[in-house]
Amino acid sequence: MVRTCRAIIVVGTESGEGWGSASQRGLKEPYLPEDTAVTCEVVDHRHLQRILDRCQSQSVDVVVLVTETDELSALALLETLRQQLGDDAPPTVVVGDEAAVLIIQAFKLGAADYLLKEQVTPEALALSLQTVLAKASPPAPTQSQAQPQPARAPRPEPAKALFQDSAAPAAQPWDVGQTFASLEHYRHPAVDHTLIETIPQMVWTADATGAIDYWNHRWCDYTGLSAVESLRWSEVEVLHPADRDRTLRSWQRSVALGEPFEIKNRIRRHDGTYHWFINRATPIRDSQNQITGWTGTLINIDRQKQLEERFRLVTRAVDGLVFDWDLRTNSVYRSEKLYELVGVRAEEAPPTADWWCDRIHPEDRARLQPQLEAMFSSASGLYASEYRVRHADGGWVDVWERSCLVRDDRGQVVRVVGSTVDISDRKRAQAEHRRAEAALADNESRLQSFVNANVVGILYGDAQGYIYKANDELLRIIGYSRAELEAGHIHWTTITPPECLPLDEFGIAESRQKGACTPYEKEYLRKDGSRVPVLIGYSQVGQTKAETIAFVLDLSALKAAEAEREQLLRREQLAREDAERANRVKDEFLTILSHELRTPLNPILGWAKLLQTRQLSEAKTALALSTIERNAKLQAQLVDDLLDVAKILRGKLKLETTPIDLNTIVAAAIDTVRPAATAKQITLRSKVQGAAPSLEQAAADDQELIFHVAGDRNRLQQIVWNLLANAVKFTPEGGQIEVQLQQRDRQVDIIVKDTGKGIKPEFLPLLFESFRQEDIAITRQHGGLGLGLSIVRYLVEAHGGTVTAASPGEGLGATFTASLPMLRDYAAAQPTADISPPHNLNTIRVLIVDDHADTLELLTTLLTHYGATVSAVCSAAEAMASLESFRPDVMVSDIGMPGTDGHSLIQSIRALPADKGGQVPALAFTAYCQDDDYQQTLANGYQKLIAKPLEIEQLIDAIARLARPLDRKEP
Repeated sequence: MVRTCRAIIVVGTESGEGWGSASQRGLKEPYLPEDTAVTCEVVDHRHLQRILDRCQSQSVDVVVLVTETDELSALALLETLRQQLGDDAPPTVVVGDEAAVLIIQAFKLGAADYLLKEQVTPEALALSLQTVLAKASPPAPTQSQAQPQPARAPRPEPAKALFQDSAAPAAQPWDVGQTFASLEHYRHPAVDHTLIETIPQMVWTADATGAIDYWNHRWCDYTGLSAVESLRWSEVEVLHPADRDRTLRSWQRSVALGEPFEIKNRIRRHDGTYHWFINRATPIRDSQNQITGWTGTLINIDRQKQLEERFRLVTRAVDGLVFDWDLRTNSVYRSEKLYELVGVRAEEAPPTADWWCDRIHPEDRARLQPQLEAMFSSASGLYASEYRVRHADGGWVDVWERSCLVRDDRGQVVRVVGSTVDISDRKRAQAEHRRAEAALADNESRLQSFVNANVVGILYGDAQGYIYKANDELLRIIGYSRAELEAGHIHWTTITPPECLPLDEFGIAESRQKGACTPYEKEYLRKDGSRVPVLIGYSQVGQTKAETIAFVLDLSALKAAEAEREQLLRREQLAREDAERANRVKDEFLTILSHELRTPLNPILGWAKLLQTRQLSEAKTALALSTIERNAKLQAQLVDDLLDVAKILRGKLKLETTPIDLNTIVAAAIDTVRPAATAKQITLRSKVQGAAPSLEQAAADDQELIFHVAGDRNRLQQIVWNLLANAVKFTPEGGQIEVQLQQRDRQVDIIVKDTGKGIKPEFLPLLFESFRQEDIAITRQHGGLGLGLSIVRYLVEAHGGTVTAASPGEGLGATFTASLPMLRDYAAAQPTADISPPHNLNTIRVLIVDDHADTLELLTTLLTHYGATVSAVCSAAEAMASLESFRPDVMVSDIGMPGTDGHSLIQSIRALPADKGGQVPALAFTAYCQDDDYQQTLANGYQKLIAKPLEIEQLIDAIARLARPLDRKEP
């Protein structure tokens, strides 16, 4: 009876310990199969004494040491067992990582076997334990040993016999050493070794446990090893290192499962070279179907592997699918490039020709079928075709296929070998080329039509510079006849001045590089010696890009523009600097504009909030309202300045010229700025040539000091006001400002002199430019947009005058002088009395149309306060509905409204009959107040346009005039 196998499995701390089967031990992998004849004790490696006790009592047959790391310290237990127990130590099988140092050290310390942890299976471990125990057990004496003739030792049972039931008959252990020693005399009863020695292949046999016990002489001749040196696969060193582990795993699996063994591996020849072999082995079974041994062969397939490698490299090198179609079996081999071609992996495609045929486009399949039949019937050995095949994504792939036809002795095609290449890109390129050729032909046709139209001159030149073809316009430009052209008398350099040749060389180089040159200007020499300015552009044509086609545009009529262009080229650098400076000024202006627009909003919003939420005294309320009004006017003035500048830049600023006495203009301007001057305790004086300091006295007619000019009253007052306001702004408290009027050389000078901060000399040339300010820092003391003086300059120049500024230096004040031409013949116009209508709108019915609720409420309250009867609506549709029922005397309408705007509204009203309100007087109240807006408003049917923000007196006066046309007609 064979006793139960006892084993200790020594593992790390995370595995636990105890008795039981593999699945009960808590191990990560069930190393041993479930078998009641196997008892295992799992012990933590830290319990060294328990392990020694079990081994010394000989209650353990084998130790399995499972290492947890590739460090050499993991083998300390193995070294301890060998040191303390010596030869009595049970054999140890080490299960560890694939680390060469660890494996070598394990065998140095006496390990019986070494298994890779990631490759351990129950079968592999069972085979290892069986082999280890077989080696460790002493050979049992047999009857055959006493006999003189050599006899074969009893064969062990299959691998599972090691773990057989204890009630089974005991099997004598197999003395492997004795078997190896007598291997030369060993003969397997089932194998005819005499016959084997004559076989050209290598032949080997093994016992039931997988231990090799025989090699024929072919093996020895090939490897240079003796039979004894080739006992086990694990000990055969001629296996290629890359194939060794794979071969051993496959062999161990075949032995454990009793399945046939087959593998391809490399074996070293006696000269050190490796050849490929097919290694096959078949189990030998007895009458009870038990494996009693193995017989195997090694067949050299190195030539085949070389061919396979070459074929594999060829298929990789070929940019497409390689196929081999065997017509006799209708089987097809396809390379891995099949996936790149149609998106199907070679191993997933059925190996039949029908599968590929079904993927061919139906139109192409119908076309190829008769071609294929004709090719098979002919004697041709090559075949090529193009067709479309369906991709896995549903699209079609254009392919080109070239095949070699293999025929048998009767001339019948038995194989077709070839390659299939994706030519989709080429097909697309060909299609694009055809489209390009069609487009080129169309362009050539259009070009010829353009050439014949003689809109511009067209010429064709060859590589030598001769003009061999031209249209009539080109001949007219250069002054040559067609006969001279056809005779080849016109050369590129003949009609080009010497100074223009470098331009041509540059253009030719550019056209050769890019295909066409950037059009440029030059001159042509006409036949009569005169010159003509032209604009020319050309491109290189033909395959060699040696010929030229050019267009030539006569610029004779644009000589003035040419002169201006040359001047601009000379001033290019200055213009660039001006542009950069303008950009800086723009950025500075936007910063200042934001500040100047936001600053008045602060007191407006602040006082408005206080008026809404707090009870203020009458004085504070008056102060709040005054502050709000002043800052609102300041914002309005900023907007007016911006609009004036916009008009100036667009050339839209118009002047209504009448004879003006500058005394009245200066007096009005002084009255306007006097409050601001008084607030800063600035002395404001006026002086007229030859008169007393009082301006009113100096304006007496009998003193002949009336300064008459022709100008626009409002714009002249704007000039003086801006100069005075500028002086007040930059004059400190307690300073002085003096205004003078004087005659000089038929000129009237308006002189404003102050004792303010003065002007730096370097800033004087920039003083009258738009958006220019000397101090642009955030901490600047004086506000404004830098527009006032630029507006002054434009208005003065628009009146035919000049304006200058002078300053002795910073902190020494400044003097501004505006000189206007004096009006020589002056007939005093009789002033007409300005009979303003009473400031009440009693009995006047007013229809207000505005989509802005706040404005609508303001106008309603204002007009009601002045006695008008008001109907307020917020859209054009409501206005049309109220027109007949309300029957207003005047309509006040906004222009910019959503949907139907004010222009459309007045047009609809004017289309109505008079009894329906079609002739109602209309006043436009809008923020669109440019000159074009004013003209459009009047043209559409409004009688008056008032710009926002609101001027109450102006609005009341306009409504009264429109409502009572007999009392006062609009001028």
